[in-house]
Amino acid sequence: MKLFLKQSLLASLMMTPAILVFCIFGSVGPMAKLTPYMVSVPGMAFLLVMNLFCIVLIHWRIVPRLSKFAEGSGKTIHLKKALLNGLFWMWTGPVAFVFYFLPANLLRNRFSPKTKTTQFYIISDFIALLIYIATVIVLSLSNYLPVRDELLFEYKKRHIAKGLMYYRDNWGWVDKIHYRQDHFKEVYEAIDAGQKSIQLSDGWNTPLRFPVRFSASYAFETPKDDLRKWALASAITCNFMEKNEKVQAGSPWYHGNQLSAWQFDDVSSGLLACLDLCPKTEWRIVGADVTAAADLQSLWAASGADLVGLKMDLKESWKLAGVKEAKVLMDSAQWKILDSRTTYK
Repeated sequence: MKLFLKQSLLASLMMTPAILVFCIFGSVGPMAKLTPYMVSVPGMAFLLVMNLFCIVLIHWRIVPRLSKFAEGSGKTIHLKKALLNGLFWMWTGPVAFVFYFLPANLLRNRFSPKTKTTQFYIISDFIALLIYIATVIVLSLSNYLPVRDELLFEYKKRHIAKGLMYYRDNWGWVDKIHYRQDHFKEVYEAIDAGQKSIQLSDGWNTPLRFPVRFSASYAFETPKDDLRKWALASAITCNFMEKNEKVQAGSPWYHGNQLSAWQFDDVSSGLLACLDLCPKTEWRIVGADVTAAADLQSLWAASGADLVGLKMDLKESWKLAGVKEAKVLMDSAQWKILDSRTTYK
């Protein structure tokens, strides 16, 4: 049994060069068939189960029925066998299959044990699939843009499907997770009550399920009028949002946190949350909110690919607002950060 598993693993490793080339060069189109399932734990489980089912079906039922195709002898017999035993990898597309995976299957057939059972091909193909998934994740965490952007595109698409994003005319995309009016109200109530300091806390799980906890303490003087109170609360709230993004960007690479740091709709959504509560109504962003799922998916299909690679801080987010007076007032607010803490538990 150990020898069988070792041989299956070695056969899978023979597929690794083809997988690497496929992931690095021109794989985004075919990759999009599987990537949507990689952005959630249930999706990943479904991906593994369904692909295992397909692999078993191909090697247990389809290949035996086509076995006459690879019978006989001659120069093409090895190519025919490689074609049959590599049927699972046809999802990669005709170009990748012919130039990457068919040669890899020829290599696997030649250097694997002479007696190759159905179980051998099932296990080696499934291990090779796991290698492919791991390669996609590692390339994304390594900031390889074509793979990373494809993963982020599908991640945001899933956000839309879950009702976590919407679109506002005259502004753009809004992420409800970063639209933190609760933080603004917490700060504003402390200012309005005459407090001199406040501690804000936040927490989240990284894409690879590592928990992160972050907190920061601020000191400030109480302004006299409501507009300046709003500006102070907004300045502290937006600073806390930027600190969050810095924590994500600086997290260990294996957390996957850097994938979601400084996204185009992160800090901008936090700024919009503050502007929507501005007592000076002419500084608010007026525009219709698009919330229908079908309309949002159409908008994302048209613009998402151009947006996922954008990184936006508070300075860039202000360009969406176009309200210079509000920015000047927020920049003049008097506050300072006392300390901040980040824990990974």
